[in-house]
Amino acid sequence: MKSTLVLIGVLTLAPTLVPAQDASGAPPYLLVIDGEVDKSAIGSWSKAVVTLVGAHDAHPDGTNWAAFRELTGGPDIRVGFFHGFSKLAELDEWTSNRKILVDVLGPIEGGAVKDTLSRGVVSSDRVASLVNELSRPWTGAAAPNYLWVATVRVADGKMTEYAALAKRVRRAFDEHAGDVHWLCYANAIGGDGSELVYYYGFDTFAEVDSWPSRRGVLSAALGERNGGRLASALEAITETTTSLWRLEPELSRLGSE
Repeated sequence: MKSTLVLIGVLTLAPTLVPAQDASGAPPYLLVIDGEVDKSAIGSWSKAVVTLVGAHDAHPDGTNWAAFRELTGGPDIRVGFFHGFSKLAELDEWTSNRKILVDVLGPIEGGAVKDTLSRGVVSSDRVASLVNELSRPWTGAAAPNYLWVATVRVADGKMTEYAALAKRVRRAFDEHAGDVHWLCYANAIGGDGSELVYYYGFDTFAEVDSWPSRRGVLSAALGERNGGRLASALEAITETTTSLWRLEPELSRLGSE
């Protein structure tokens, strides 16, 4: 299974959850640009993104990102652009897309491309921080073909309790499901402090068939009764939604920094 440095989701960092400084290549921070594109604008918008990729390729200050498209969404097309970085200070050093487009294409063409990128799109920017103690990082840095994303909303005042329970889940997977890996991100700037997002990367749907259930792993580690109690305790203080995303290589810039 390939791993990814670019994921989805942003949340407020709870005091009981600390960001990792280094976790097997996973970025400590992510800049996430999450948007919905009107279907009527998707053709011209996608062409503009491809042009943006080329401009970053040609510019000395070009940056990398991965673009994913949601496969389980509504009538609009939901996309996410994800930039991994090591420290917040790096945000001060990035060159804006508008400047890169203007430097490479000139003010008229570059401005037109930037306008097309924002037309028919509703977007938001967020910064996410890796929660190392709730993650089971993989090695490697290649973006996977798909992301299975689980967004967990924790009941008010229950984050400390949730973190203690989630650590027990991770230990159970350490003992009985060594091949299953995930990354957990929380919010550093913006977003909802009651949420965490878990990311599972895979290349083929056949891989998903071999993933054990959480209850099955907990039962193997703790016994059926205690495993069931732990799963029930988690379910009582959380609400989870899931989504499936596919990598869009033509809209991504995945080269080395």
